[in-house]
Amino acid sequence: MPQRKIAIYARKSKLTFKGESIKNQINTCRDYIKILNPNITDNDILIFQDEGFSGKNTKRPQFQKLLTLINQNEISHLICYRLDRISRSVYDFLDFYQKLKQHNVEFISTSDRFDTTTSMGEFILTITIAFAELERNIISERISDNLHELSKTGRWLGGTSPTGYKSIPTTIGNKQAKMLEVVPSEAETIKLLFSKYTELGSLTSLETYCLQNNIKSKNNKSYNNSTLRAILTNPVYCTADQTAFEWFTEQGYGIYADELSFDGTHGMIAYNKKDENMSTDDTPINPQNKTKSNIKYAQPHRYYTKPNNEWIVTVGLHPPIISSNLFIQAQEIIKRNSSKSYRQSKTHVALLSGLLVCPDCNSYLRPKKYRTKKDGTEPYVYTCELKEKSNGVNCQCPNIQGNMLDSEVWNAITHLIYDPDNLVQQLQNQLTSHHSDTDSYITIINELQSKRKDLNNQINNLTNNVALTTDQQVVQVIINKISDLASQINDIDTKINHYNQLIEKTKQNNTVYDEFIDLLLQFEPDSYDTLSHEQKCSIIRNIVNKVIYDYKQKTITLFLTTDQNIKLNPKIPLTHVQSDSMCSK
Repeated sequence: MPQRKIAIYARKSKLTFKGESIKNQINTCRDYIKILNPNITDNDILIFQDEGFSGKNTKRPQFQKLLTLINQNEISHLICYRLDRISRSVYDFLDFYQKLKQHNVEFISTSDRFDTTTSMGEFILTITIAFAELERNIISERISDNLHELSKTGRWLGGTSPTGYKSIPTTIGNKQAKMLEVVPSEAETIKLLFSKYTELGSLTSLETYCLQNNIKSKNNKSYNNSTLRAILTNPVYCTADQTAFEWFTEQGYGIYADELSFDGTHGMIAYNKKDENMSTDDTPINPQNKTKSNIKYAQPHRYYTKPNNEWIVTVGLHPPIISSNLFIQAQEIIKRNSSKSYRQSKTHVALLSGLLVCPDCNSYLRPKKYRTKKDGTEPYVYTCELKEKSNGVNCQCPNIQGNMLDSEVWNAITHLIYDPDNLVQQLQNQLTSHHSDTDSYITIINELQSKRKDLNNQINNLTNNVALTTDQQVVQVIINKISDLASQINDIDTKINHYNQLIEKTKQNNTVYDEFIDLLLQFEPDSYDTLSHEQKCSIIRNIVNKVIYDYKQKTITLFLTTDQNIKLNPKIPLTHVQSDSMCSK
């Protein structure tokens, strides 16, 4: 039976780069392990880290992966920096701890120093996790109380100001605060958006209107459905008058302002609208890519909007931009549209969705299906997304006959597969290159480990010398030398870890290449009609990254996954001028 591993688990609720960071937690646990057993190597340790996830439940991707390995008896010890990194819920932790006991996993909290092998240790553990949950509940209550107090002031809490306003400093009582001040040019845009939305009756039509009239955000970006919806549902623009008070009350919103304060001269502010701990993205963080200046690689939150009764709606200090009647009218349209079961027309025969790019504006071209012909043929075209949204104002790329384009691309791919000097051979060459890379990485790791062993021997010898001398100057020289050697070992460990990661990545790539080569070698050139749509798409996407049809030059360019470009010259033009009124609904 293979030796069980030592697991380190680290968690941080917010994506910050200070305090008890993920890195600090892991280093603390690693140091603790080395103190207990200096012979433990990095190969004996598995790291699990969840950043951006709350401890209020166990729905965390890396924690679930850890739990799977525990259930498979692959973990002998679990080390964490502090108990509440595992969970702040008594129920969740005790349930988890029972699993640890069932699988003979020793649990260690480096900060709390728990000895779970004794009854008293287990009792103290239970008491501590209970206090952790109490602390979380108290913090939650304090946040709620603070929001209720803030609602009485109507102040702006900071952050990015909504379009139409800018944040300015003010004084409330004896304390510095912020409030919103109208930006006239942006306010006109807000008025136009609300007015046009109630006139057009849909976000899609409003988006088209903005594209056609070059109406952009204050960051000079084109409006899309989500940004328009965010603006239209934001109470900050609404006049706080009697009509607004009655409507928000009827809709079940939490109103935290006296009815008399809805005097028709101020706007409104809503706090506590989003749940910041709600995340449905299980993509783990890549700690190698995450830095202060490159936070886009960190775990993204996907917030959800809380129910109306959890909102804290109050009267702000700022002037409104639109009337309460216009705001309410917009909300009723949004509500009515949301209840419609709109489904976009789809085609299950187009092969290049998500690959075909407009030669004029770089937007994706999406398939649009036409009415099925009497002979059963399903004609479709690819049409530019920006052209569609702007009704031809921002892009005039003609539609492309999808059946013919897909056929041209498929024939080209079939040729690639059976050209011995082309795709399969290239893939096999790259696979051979990957194996060569792995061998070189292993050689480098062996050399580094040999050097590491030599440095460790030097440290042991120097440590023995410290015990044999009483000269403090000599002792200090030896200690400095030991520190220098330890630093070199740390650098070597970093390099070994780097090359191990390269080996693992290469193994994953090799698996993908092997499977894909097998797929290509089994492929029959006349099997088009026998393959499912998913199989066809899979083959194309493993070979092609992007496709562009230049309707002016009448050429098709395939951008391959092997970093090559191939140009095709169809015998006839593929542009399509058939009226969109023929599209199936």
